[in-house]
Amino acid sequence: MAKKRRHVPYERDGLKLGKRTTDKGIRWVIDLRGQGNHGGPKRIGLTSRSEEGARAELDAFCASQAAIKRQQQAYTVGQLWEMWLREREADKLSNEIYRANWAALGPCFASKPAETLTAQIFRDYAQARFTLGRSSWTVQTELVRLRACLKWAAENHHIARRPKVWVPAPGKHRDRVLSLEEAKRLVQAAQAGDPHISLFVIIAFATGARHKAILDLDWDRVDFVSGVIQFDDQPQRDPMSKAWRKGRALVPMNRAVRAALEVAYEGRQSQYVIEHGGRRLKSVKSGFANAVARAGLVGITPHTIRHSVASWLEDRVGDARRAQLLGHGNIETTRKVYTHSGAAMLEEAVSYLDFAPLPRLNNHADEGTSASAGDSHPNG
Repeated sequence: MAKKRRHVPYERDGLKLGKRTTDKGIRWVIDLRGQGNHGGPKRIGLTSRSEEGARAELDAFCASQAAIKRQQQAYTVGQLWEMWLREREADKLSNEIYRANWAALGPCFASKPAETLTAQIFRDYAQARFTLGRSSWTVQTELVRLRACLKWAAENHHIARRPKVWVPAPGKHRDRVLSLEEAKRLVQAAQAGDPHISLFVIIAFATGARHKAILDLDWDRVDFVSGVIQFDDQPQRDPMSKAWRKGRALVPMNRAVRAALEVAYEGRQSQYVIEHGGRRLKSVKSGFANAVARAGLVGITPHTIRHSVASWLEDRVGDARRAQLLGHGNIETTRKVYTHSGAAMLEEAVSYLDFAPLPRLNNHADEGTSASAGDSHPNG
C-alpha cells in the first residue's frame, strides 16, 4: 500500500499558509507564529476559498511587507525628525526648542538610517559636544529628545526597530542660591544697563516667575487697580492641543515691582511688558549675562533667581502658598487647601521678596523715545 504523501504548506518569506476547517467550510490563514509579534495576532484570515487564491493573497501580503521594510530601512534620522515635528505641530505643540536641538544633532545624525545607529555613535556625539564645552545636562537633553523621536517612529511603524540610545550621565544639579546681598547687587547691576533687563530682573525677584512667563507677559494681565500680575495667558485650554505648559501663577505686586511696572508702563511702546525698541523679546540671555558680569557673579541664570526665591520662602511661608506663587506642578494640593484664596493669600510671600527701595527704571522717554500707547494706567 502506497504511503500517504505528507502535505507541505505553502510558504513565503517565513510565513506559512494555514488551512482551517470550520462549520462554514475551509478557511485559509497566514500563520504569523514565530515572527516575533509578541502580543499581536497569531494569524491573519484570508478572503479566498481556494488554495490558489489564498496563495496569491499570501504573495501580495509578503510583497507589501517587503515594501514597508524597504521604506523603513530608507528613512534617515533627519527625515524621521521632520516627520515627528510635523506630527507635533498637528497637536499644536511648540517645536522651537527641538529645532534648536537639531542644529547640534543634525550634522551627526541627519543622513544616518535609524537602524545603523549604535551606542558608539552616541558616545562619539557626546564626546564631540563635551569638547566644545557643552554641559552634561545639555548633551543629555539633546540625546533624550532624539530618543523620543525614535520611539515615536517605532510606535508608528516608520522603523522596524527602535535603536537603544546611549545618553551620558547627568551633571550636578544647579542648586545655587543667591544671598539677599547678591540679589541686590544683581538688581543694581541690571539697573546700570538696559531698562528692559532691569525690569526683567525686578519682576523675576518679586514674583519668582519663570523666564518665559515673564517674557510672555503683556500689559492686559498687569492689573494696577487690583495690584496683581496674571502670568497665565491661557485660562481656557484648547481641546485640540496636546501642549502642556508649566504652571503660571496669579501674583500680587509688592512695592518694588509695582514701582518698576508703573515707570515701564508710562514709556511702553508695545503690548508686551518686556520689550526693546517697541519689539517683543524672546530672550534676555545676552543682557542678563552682562548684568551678572557687572554684579561680579558667576554661573547665574534667570532660573537661579527662581530657585533662590523658592529657597528664601521655604522657612517663611507654607508649602501650599509657595507652590501657588511659583506655579508648581503639585497644584492639586494647593487647590484643596486654598480653593478660594486667589492672590490675597500670597501677599505675605511677596512681601518677603520686596527689596524696596530699589533703583527705579529709566523712563524710556528719557532716551528720546515716546510712549505710543498712552500715559494712563490700563485699569483706571
